[in-house]
Amino acid sequence: MSDSGKIILVSKMPAKTKYMLDAATAKITVNGKPAEFSDLVQYSMIQVKFELRKGKKEGIDIDGIATEINMTPPHEQ
Repeated sequence: MSDSGKIILVSKMPAKTKYMLDAATAKITVNGKPAEFSDLVQYSMIQVKFELRKGKKEGIDIDGIATEINMTPPHEQ
């Protein structure tokens, strides 16, 4: 996770295919409530909806754009 550029590396299960995503404009929620990008660092498992489209951001090749990022704390799953 890069906080300066809001870029995240995600792994799609079950094949564990990895994608570098631009999350600058993603809607981010924790328990359905709005959250900040920096809150992602607290979680190892997140749910991400994204659109694949190749591009570059801050000199990094990206695979797509994250549109929604959702987290639920482990004790509430």
